[in-house]
Amino acid sequence: LTLHHLSTTRNAISSQSLVLRQYRFTSIEREKQLLKSHLETLESHLEVLQKELEKKNQQLEEVEYQCAATKSRATELLFGAETLGQERDGFEEVLLKLKFYVLGGAQAVRSYRLSGTPSLPTRLLKTLTSAEQDALDAVRGFEL
Repeated sequence: LTLHHLSTTRNAISSQSLVLRQYRFTSIEREKQLLKSHLETLESHLEVLQKELEKKNQQLEEVEYQCAATKSRATELLFGAETLGQERDGFEEVLLKLKFYVLGGAQAVRSYRLSGTPSLPTRLLKTLTSAEQDALDAVRGFEL
C-alpha cells in the first residue's frame, strides 16, 4: 500500500465518520425535538387533568355538603315523626276514653270495661247536629 492510498483511505474513513456523526447528531436532535414536543403535550394534558380534578373536588364538596344537610334534615324529620307519634298515642288514649264514655259512661272510662247501656247527658244530645248525631251513632256501632 502506498502512502497515498493510506491517506485516501484515512480521509474516506474520516469522511464516513463525519457523516455518521452528523447523522447521529441529526438523529439526536430529532429525538430531542420529539421528546420536547411529547413533554409539552404531557404538560398540557396534566393542566387539563388538574382542572378536571379541581372541578371534581368542588363537586365532591357540594355533594358532601348536600349529604350533611340531608342527614340533618332527616334527623329533624325523624325527631318530628317521633314527636307526632307520641302525640298520636296521647290522642288515641283520649279517643279511647271518649269512646268508653260514649259507649258506657263514666264507669266504663274508670274500669276500661263496657257495662250497661251507653248514655250521654240529655243536654248534650239535644245540642248535636244531625251530622254529629250520625257520627255518634257510628261510634256507638264501633266495637272495642
